[in-house]
Amino acid sequence: LSDSEVQEIFDSFGFLRLLRLGRIVRLVRMVRLIPALKSMVYLILASLKSFLWTVVLLVILMYCVAVYFTELAYDLHHKHPQKDFSTVKQTWGSVAGSIFSLFQAITGGNDWHNFLSVFDDFVPGTNTNTFVFAIFIAFATLVMMNLVTGVFVEGAQRIAREEKNQELLKHVRRLLAPDKS
Repeated sequence: LSDSEVQEIFDSFGFLRLLRLGRIVRLVRMVRLIPALKSMVYLILASLKSFLWTVVLLVILMYCVAVYFTELAYDLHHKHPQKDFSTVKQTWGSVAGSIFSLFQAITGGNDWHNFLSVFDDFVPGTNTNTFVFAIFIAFATLVMMNLVTGVFVEGAQRIAREEKNQELLKHVRRLLAPDKS
């Protein structure tokens, strides 16, 4: 980089932005000084791999159920073209929209009864859709989320145990090392 390019970079950042960057650096240094905070940040970073695989598994599950409900919406639209389809289309009109609706249902973004009630005008009293949706909710919340919690807790315990062993090893080395004074 030439001097003019470096000067352009500094000019684009501005003096206040550099000061803010300095504050962030101080915060990062503070994380190193507080052992509990350092441990928490390390645990979060170490669990990111498990988190990403959990997201992949959850997206696969939501995709399978979303295909079912999107197909159901499509079939109902073609069987009842005279009825208002806007609410069904908004919730279940595409696979992406269906995945988003399922995500809202399992995370509390919207009550899952609201997602099923859009089908009441087309297929009153259907138990199959309710059963499929209830099985999805039960599996996603009770099985998947508890499994994820268990994986994260186990990982945190393993990392804490490794950290404790490292500290113990450092302490033993200090005790057995010859005094160099």
